[in-house]
Amino acid sequence: MSDAKTILSAFQINEGEGFQLLYNYCYRSLVYFADSIVDDPEAAEDIVQEVFVDFWIHKRHLYISGSIVDYMYKCVRFTSLRYLKKQKKQQQVYTSFAAEREEEEIAFEDLETDRLEFLFSIIDKLPEERRKIFLMVSVKNMKYQEVADVLGISVNTVKTQLVRSIRFLREQINNDLFFTLFFFLLEKKRV
Repeated sequence: MSDAKTILSAFQINEGEGFQLLYNYCYRSLVYFADSIVDDPEAAEDIVQEVFVDFWIHKRHLYISGSIVDYMYKCVRFTSLRYLKKQKKQQQVYTSFAAEREEEEIAFEDLETDRLEFLFSIIDKLPEERRKIFLMVSVKNMKYQEVADVLGISVNTVKTQLVRSIRFLREQINNDLFFTLFFFLLEKKRV
């Protein structure tokens, strides 16, 4: 009697023993077979385990009339091909998403660059001392005390000039640009 028939007979006597015989008999060769299709040893093991779990849960041995080993190879082949199809689809989605994301980032960077150039042209309209204070605090991330020490003025003067700068900017630009400036400054604070 062939090994495949012995295994099928073992299932009829004791499902657990039949399953163990099947597993011991063809697990390694099924993994090699799956790996030859998917070219990924870990995925191959997962595929074969999936086939064995499905075989056990759905009691597939009850429906097999031919060779149980041939049946397992067909299941592994089908599951491997389904895995490759899924991988290909995921790669296409990822590639498409990455391309879209890159285009959006370029467009956003261009828009932000234009906005920032405009904002800095408005900032350049501030009186010189006020502009220095604003840039030292917002762009160079200096503390009020540091600015006061560098310029030889009081901390309250720094605060007052900063408030006046912000008020001026708010009057000169629309809300969208003001929020762009605000978020730009917040981002600089985090860096």
